[in-house]
Amino acid sequence: MFVQKAGIYLIICLLALFTGWMATIFEKQPNVISEIDEHSVDYFSVEYKKVELDASGLPINQLTADMMFKVSLDGSMHLQQPELTLYDQEKAPWVIASEKAVLKADGENLMLNGQVKISKEGGKQDKAITINSSDMKVHLPTHTAESQSRSELIMPPNKTVGQGMKIKFLKPIKLTFLSGVKGRYESN
Repeated sequence: MFVQKAGIYLIICLLALFTGWMATIFEKQPNVISEIDEHSVDYFSVEYKKVELDASGLPINQLTADMMFKVSLDGSMHLQQPELTLYDQEKAPWVIASEKAVLKADGENLMLNGQVKISKEGGKQDKAITINSSDMKVHLPTHTAESQSRSELIMPPNKTVGQGMKIKFLKPIKLTFLSGVKGRYESN
């Protein structure tokens, strides 16, 4: 009798330990939709990827993200760790990465939230470009972007810093700092 009760208590203890261990595993996963009302999510995607092509089938841009949530209330898409690649058929593409983003329902306006890094590899005639900023608006059809935050343009060994920035990624490339521009330039 004593052995049967001890066996039952042992099974209950092992089950409790197993349940506690499983709870700690699931507890460690982050709640990535904390700022989105759970009842308004229409659908979601893990490792989201969208490629837009021109009439000849060549890529215009590519948007990827670790996670994407489509919100049914306003039709927007919320992205975690998004990366936007803007293609130029003759030169290296522009790569824009941020912490979070919201693609408006119109599919044309991408709001990048948090730290934003824009990069373009150098080529035979072009220098490598890195732009650091935050909270940026990107208009996809015109390949333009704008930020009111502190922005930094690095074209080694030169560096320019200013408050706010507008950039046009298509030829001719145009970058404008809005105010407080300072620079450090070295001659070759």
